[in-house]
Amino acid sequence: MTNIFMVPNPTGTGHNMRMYSIACKLKKKKDVNVKIVLSSLQDTFTPLFESIGAEVINFNPKRIVNYSKKSHLEEELTWETMINQYFSETFFNGSVILKYMSLFSEQKPDVIVSDYNINASIAACLLNIKHVFVTERFNFTLVDVSNELLKKGGFRVNDQELDSARKSMNSLFKWLGNNTEFILTDKPYVEEMDRNSLIKTFFDEGKAHFVGPMIRSFEQESDFSFSSLGIKEEAFPLITATVSGTTMFKENKKKLVTLYIEMFRKIKKHYPGAQMVLLARENIEVPEGILSIPYISNWIPLLKKSDVLLSHPGWITVTEISSLGVPAIFCLASFKEYHEAEAYLRLDKLGYQTHYGFDLDSLVEKVNSTITNRELVTSNYKYVYKDSDGATKASDCILDVALREKAKKQKNKIEVCETCQQY
Repeated sequence: MTNIFMVPNPTGTGHNMRMYSIACKLKKKKDVNVKIVLSSLQDTFTPLFESIGAEVINFNPKRIVNYSKKSHLEEELTWETMINQYFSETFFNGSVILKYMSLFSEQKPDVIVSDYNINASIAACLLNIKHVFVTERFNFTLVDVSNELLKKGGFRVNDQELDSARKSMNSLFKWLGNNTEFILTDKPYVEEMDRNSLIKTFFDEGKAHFVGPMIRSFEQESDFSFSSLGIKEEAFPLITATVSGTTMFKENKKKLVTLYIEMFRKIKKHYPGAQMVLLARENIEVPEGILSIPYISNWIPLLKKSDVLLSHPGWITVTEISSLGVPAIFCLASFKEYHEAEAYLRLDKLGYQTHYGFDLDSLVEKVNSTITNRELVTSNYKYVYKDSDGATKASDCILDVALREKAKKQKNKIEVCETCQQY
C-alpha cells in the first residue's frame, strides 16, 4: 500500500479544497492510502474527505480554526509585527514544525504533499521525506508585495526591516524549492510580473510545473437544493457574493459586505426579480432578496446558476470560475489585505474584471455591464483554464514520486537483509 500524506495550509478554504480535488483522483488509484492532516475548518472538511475514503488526522483536536474571524496584522509593519508576531506564528513556527516532524516520523508516509503549508514542508525536508509542493503563490506573499503597495494600502512601513525580511524569506523559499521534488501550480506565469523572480528559475529548471486548475469534478453528485436554501428558480440576475476565508483586517470584510448589500439594493431597482446569495463565513442580517449563508462546501451548482459572482481574488475560486465560465468581478477591499494583492494585480493583467475599494457607483456599473456582456467578460479565462485535468496531472505526479520512493525503500530493505545473511 502506498501512503500519501496531504497537508493543506490552514489559512483559507482554498488550500483544503485543492487537496480535496487531488485526493479524489488519488483515491481512484489502486493500493493508495490517502491521509489528510487538517488544521482548519475541521467540522466542514472532515466529512468531505471521509466521504471519498480518505483518513483525516485532526492536527488541532482541541479547537476548530477559522482565519476569517479576526484581524491578523497591525497597521505598523516592522520585523516585530510582520515576522515575530505574524509570519513566525503562522508559517514558520518551530513548535508546529516539530509537531509535524513527530507525526511524519510516526506515520512514515512515502510522500508528503503540502499545499503551501510551510511548516509541514520544512518538516518533510528536515526528515528527508519526499515532498511535493502545491501552491498558488510563487514565493512568500511579502516578497511579491512592495513597500510602496503596502503604504498605498495604509500601512506604516519600516522599509529597511521589511527589505531585510524579504531577503531572508526569498532565501528560505529557494531552499524549500531546492529540497522538494516538484512545485505544482495552477497560477499562470506572467512575464511582466515574474521575469526576474525565483519562480522563473524553478520553471526553467523543470522544478515548477503549471498543471492548470486543480479542482473537483463538476460531474460529481450533489445534494445541493436551491429551493431549500430559498433560491428562486426564476431569479434574474442571480448574484453570488463571497468574502475571503482569511482577512488581515476584519473591518475590511465588514465594509465589503456592506458594499455588496448596497450594490444589490441599487441593482434590484432595475431588476425586480434579482436575488443575491451572500457567503460571508457568518450569519449576516440582510434585506429582502438577499440570502445570508455562512459557507457552502460544494458551491459548484450555485456557480453554474449565477449570472454574476463577486469574489475576493482567491485562486481556487479563480480556477473554478474560469473552468465554468462564470462572469465574475474580483474585488479587493484594500491593499491592506496584502495577501490578496499579488493575485488581484495578476488577474488585472490577465484581463479579468477587478474592483478596488468601496466605490458603490463603480461596482454597480460593473455588475450591470457583466449581466449584459457575459461572453466578453469570460473571454480571457483561457489564460487560467488550460484544461480540466489539473488535479489528474497533479495526482499522477504525486503517485509517481510515491511509487519511486516506495520501490527505493523496498530495494534498500532487500539489500540490508542480504547483507545480514552474510554474517
